[in-house]
Amino acid sequence: IAVAALLTPLPLHADPSQRVLNGHRFMPTGNLPEPFVTSFVRSSTGGAIFELPLLNIDIGGDEIGLIKGNVLYITQGFEYQQRVTDWLAIRASGSGLGRGGIEGSSILAQGVSWGFSGNLGATARLWRGNTAQLSAAADITGGSLWGINLIDFVGDIIDNGFSEESSVVDDVTISYPRAGLRAAWAPKPWLGFTGYIDAGWTESWGQSHQTESTWAGGASVGFDFSTTGGPPVGLLVTYEVDPFLQGGDDATTQLSAIGGGIFYTGREDLGLGLEMTGVKSPQGYDDEEMTVIVISTVMHYYF
Repeated sequence: IAVAALLTPLPLHADPSQRVLNGHRFMPTGNLPEPFVTSFVRSSTGGAIFELPLLNIDIGGDEIGLIKGNVLYITQGFEYQQRVTDWLAIRASGSGLGRGGIEGSSILAQGVSWGFSGNLGATARLWRGNTAQLSAAADITGGSLWGINLIDFVGDIIDNGFSEESSVVDDVTISYPRAGLRAAWAPKPWLGFTGYIDAGWTESWGQSHQTESTWAGGASVGFDFSTTGGPPVGLLVTYEVDPFLQGGDDATTQLSAIGGGIFYTGREDLGLGLEMTGVKSPQGYDDEEMTVIVISTVMHYYF
């Protein structure tokens, strides 16, 4: 990546039409990676308030029942990608998240967690036709997640006793190198598909050091009504499987998310959208799962 950036004269003339195939302008979702070799900046902001189900937590052999409680989840992401040659683009991104209870019962059961992550990567176009494109991508992501959970802290002391290593604040640092393929296909001007698959490994450092192989993948289908004489509006449906959705840090647990969004498609250099995504993830107790509905705004500016 560094050699390509140094040997290529910058800036390269922008070409937002790179995200157009067969007359279909692909909508820049915030849920899936960008498959095209373009220059852009992206900002996304999301949030959710969801209700924890009734929990039965076992501490020291005693079962504690907790009433339902609301939890707040917020996230902010920023990404910059620069097209350095006709076939190669490099990028950097960062994101932050926060999640915590906002009522007495949910504060006790869920606690508070927050984290930050950064990413460096590159996308190289392997082949491009009139209706389809295939690219390869590689990324290195790293970040840290912190959490305060009174239930876990008390339970650990009861089970293992208090020691100098006992702390009410848990933290984990994650490194996630990965590589994979990105694809886009537009059989009709009003219809477009994208997909990706990544494989790699993750290393985490917290109370223990773990290395696990992992994978992620997703797909989208978009409908652009402006190409049929309608308004400059598009609809997009996405599906993704990834162990790190919603700030997850366990590579052995694949989380899934399905989303839908409405986008403005009237300008070649601008993508604006509002997305609603349902993330299915473990609730942390009783081996059960819950679905969190996250509403987010997405802005892509191509230059």
